[in-house]
This record gives sequence, structure tokens and C-alpha cells, in this order.
Amino acid sequence: MSKLNVFGMIFLFASLLLLGYQGISALMGTDGLSSDFVWTNICLADFLSEGTFDWIHSISSFKVQTIILFLVQLPLLLWLFGIACLCFLIAAFRSG
Repeated sequence: MSKLNVFGMIFLFASLLLLGYQGISALMGTDGLSSDFVWTNICLADFLSEGTFDWIHSISSFKVQTIILFLVQLPLLLWLFGIACLCFLIAAFRSG
């Protein structure tokens, strides 16, 4: 098993752990009604301060600025799952 497969499995496990955490935290505090169920996404912007992303607003191209803001606000679950898939794909094409 290559290092990329190991990294992919680590990222996949982390994304499943995060999915479980978000699911359990959404179920806590509900009394069984579907209106009480609130799913909150955890993103990269939640971990870093607002001052960290001030450089994004100084980019002159509006399209690049919106793409970077979209990537920063993308849920962490999708980031981890995407990196895991990327590691598996690179490992599959690399081993020949």
C-alpha cells in the first residue's frame, strides 16, 4: 500500500468522523420533530480569524475573488472527502 493510499484512507476516515460529529450534534437537542433538526456545516473560515482572509478582497479580478471565497466557505467535509478521492486517483494512475 502506497503512502498516497494511506493518506487517502486517513482523509476518508476524517471526513466520516466529521460527518458523524455533525450528525450527532444536529440530533442533540431535538425532541424528535423534523423542524428541530438543524445541520450546521463546518468550514475553513470557522477555524481561522476574519483578518486571515482580508487578502482575498484585495484581488483585482472579481471571478478569482469569488472562486477563492467559495473554496474558503466550502464545508470541511467536502474538502476532506475531495482530498481523499484525489489521493486515491493519483495513487491509481501512479502505480502502473
